[in-house]
Amino acid sequence: MTIVPVVICFILLLLRIFLPYIWKNSGSMKYYLNLTLINLLYYLLPNISSIIFSIFSCVNIDPLNELPLHSPRLYLQEDLSKTCESLQYFQFKKMAYLMIFVFPVGVPMAFYFALRYTKQNFNRKKIPSKFSMVCRPSMSMIDSEELFDSMKVLHDGYKNEFWY
Repeated sequence: MTIVPVVICFILLLLRIFLPYIWKNSGSMKYYLNLTLINLLYYLLPNISSIIFSIFSCVNIDPLNELPLHSPRLYLQEDLSKTCESLQYFQFKKMAYLMIFVFPVGVPMAFYFALRYTKQNFNRKKIPSKFSMVCRPSMSMIDSEELFDSMKVLHDGYKNEFWY
């Protein structure tokens, strides 16, 4: 379930990086790809995080130990047809641990570094791209106002005097 947004974001990121090679006039397209990627991550983050953490919520259906000894007692709260003692559950649990580092930890950290990078370079007209080694020299500069505007969903509610 959480792999679909990861694949979509990866495709958008690849398009953003390799768009100058595919399309010569890609300035406005890069802006819209940045905007789409940031908005997608921003709005999907709470839902995906709750789905990831729901895998750890198991319910004991036999608190008085009335069931036979070898029957499962712990079931997934979201879907009581799935037992929390199966091999499949432990595989999902491993995937959930990995996805915790991707979404609830990784996305806010990426937002933080992107905002910090943008804030430090906002007064410059053009800033060096992180992908200047990959891109052609003419494509290695990004318009700082364009980058700042594409991240508007992250910083629009804040006042300039309160940025640290």
